[in-house]
Amino acid sequence: MEDAGITPVRATSRTAGTMVEKIRANGLVVTEVHNAGGCVLAEHAHEGATIGILLAGAVAERRDGLVGVMSAGNVFVRRRGVRHANQYLPQGSRALFVELERDDPRARALESVDALAWPQLAPAGEAVARAFEEARGEKGELFRRVEALVAAAVSLRAPKTPAWLDLARDRLAHEYCRPPSLRALAEDARVHHVHLAQAFRARWGLTVGAFVRAHRVFHAVSLIHHGTSLAEAAYASGFADQSHMTRVVRASRGLPPGRLCAAI
Repeated sequence: MEDAGITPVRATSRTAGTMVEKIRANGLVVTEVHNAGGCVLAEHAHEGATIGILLAGAVAERRDGLVGVMSAGNVFVRRRGVRHANQYLPQGSRALFVELERDDPRARALESVDALAWPQLAPAGEAVARAFEEARGEKGELFRRVEALVAAAVSLRAPKTPAWLDLARDRLAHEYCRPPSLRALAEDARVHHVHLAQAFRARWGLTVGAFVRAHRVFHAVSLIHHGTSLAEAAYASGFADQSHMTRVVRASRGLPPGRLCAAI
């Protein structure tokens, strides 16, 4: 028998290569999602704040001027209404999403800790994943673990970012096709270029160069998915030429762009 107050939504649907099963309890919705390799989701948003746990596979996400590739075990927090786009790597992905209802007071607390990855949440996320795999008819333990995950997320404190570092990130996110040099970026920020490079990597886990490449790859894959030729996509994304794009996309996504997008 199902626990009181817990409603399983057994119907499974497919949208853009996605399989979904939902379970509801106490104002929370836990959704299991499967995405096929090569699946591309255009920019979209969700009504509720979400905590995601990637169970298997890998997915690239772009939002708020950031691009990140998440792999199994990663836990992220996504505030309600934030616009984001996704590209699934060749192995596809399987994930759990914990969504809070709009009027849940904890949803507001999550807005300040929106991030593509929170290593601090990995143990609580692993506990939820384990409870989900073990749950059959009885879902009480699963939702106890889910409540613990939400509580852990609400208690997080986002690192403070200097305004000049946010501005440098935003500029690179808009000018990745023809980005300014590190020295030019530092001059505009009125800091030493070595300090900027170190602060950038410490805050977002990527070098300036890797950040630019991540945006270029995401843009190129999106263009090719929509029918742009490889040569045109390479130029429009800031690569030196098609072969340069092919090398970088293969290194980042595991397949050259032609084969990656052919699977979509």
